Amino acid sequence: MKETTTTHLDDILFVEPNTPETETLRELMWEEFWIALDELPPEQKDVFVWNEFDDLTFDEIAKRTGENPKTLISRKRYAVQKLRKRLAVMRDDYLQD
Repeated sequence: MKETTTTHLDDILFVEPNTPETETLRELMWEEFWIALDELPPEQKDVFVWNEFDDLTFDEIAKRTGENPKTLISRKRYAVQKLRKRLAVMRDDYLQD
């Protein structure tokens, strides 16, 4: 069973029906996501990427890095919080325009 925290990026990214407007906003949100991801501290970014995109468990990441799995879970949680906050602000700004 994969150990993971729930990111719920769909809660922030646009998941409404595809229209030209939502497609453009979705592209802008993904661009902002990648920028925000690059701005995370390396240890948070690495854990997020390994767990979410490389589909590694926290135990697998712990073996790779020598870190405690609970430390890795915490780092990912901080990464998710920062990403959510950054993307939510951007999304709210776009929806108000």
